[in-house]
Amino acid sequence: MTHSHRILSVASMLVVAAAASASAPSQPESATVAPANVALAAPAAVAPVQVTTPTDGFPEIQAGVRRAAEQGNDVLRRYIWRTRMIYNFYFYDFAKPE
Repeated sequence: MTHSHRILSVASMLVVAAAASASAPSQPESATVAPANVALAAPAAVAPVQVTTPTDGFPEIQAGVRRAAEQGNDVLRRYIWRTRMIYNFYFYDFAKPE
């Protein structure tokens, strides 16, 4: 098959496809799909998070960092580095002035 025959073959297939889609009957309005009704579930009950405050007035989440700060700045620095992705504490918020 030569190049010109291939072009004619492809062109004739496109013409046949276009004619078939143009002659396809359209769907009547009664055949259209109605929108679906979606039922939403009620949100799950979530208990409120209670942060207990120890007697020293600081949140319980700071207990570990404050114990490390009492042992010195080097221990504090290691604690903050070790827990950086959990608490994101800032060293100078807890460091003792040197």
